[in-house]
Amino acid sequence: MRFSSTKESYSEVYELLDFLGKEYIDKIPKKLYEFIEKNRDKDYRTNFNKNDIESINSVSVSRKAVAIIAFLNMNYWIDDEAEKDRLKKIYSVEQERFKDEVIENFDDELLCNCGPSLDTEENLLPIEYKEKWYMFMLNKIKNLFKRKTVEKKENS
Repeated sequence: MRFSSTKESYSEVYELLDFLGKEYIDKIPKKLYEFIEKNRDKDYRTNFNKNDIESINSVSVSRKAVAIIAFLNMNYWIDDEAEKDRLKKIYSVEQERFKDEVIENFDDELLCNCGPSLDTEENLLPIEYKEKWYMFMLNKIKNLFKRKTVEKKENS
């Protein structure tokens, strides 16, 4: 996953919204869209091709842009409450995993000087692999692009 400045992330989100079109833009508050448009880096060239869905990946889209798209998806584009609940669970699990990664990267004695060591046997058990939240959202974005591409072909 690529890291970027906030202005570059707004540029990526703006380009993704531009591709998705009016249908998606109209669902978000006008002030929010104007904020993204105003605060983007107009000189920044995105690392993905809007016409090539496969170019949208963890290298071409920044983590911040994926997080913004996830926020827009959760709050403005998804109408199905069951789907929202499912995504909330995924995000919650990923947030816990992120906290665990941060704790693993620091000496536990420096963090709190208390509690059990992180090197206990129970923490060394195998962990089931789950898709990272940003990869999950990138795949969701790709699906939106694929649907939009199919719609454009059908309408022409």
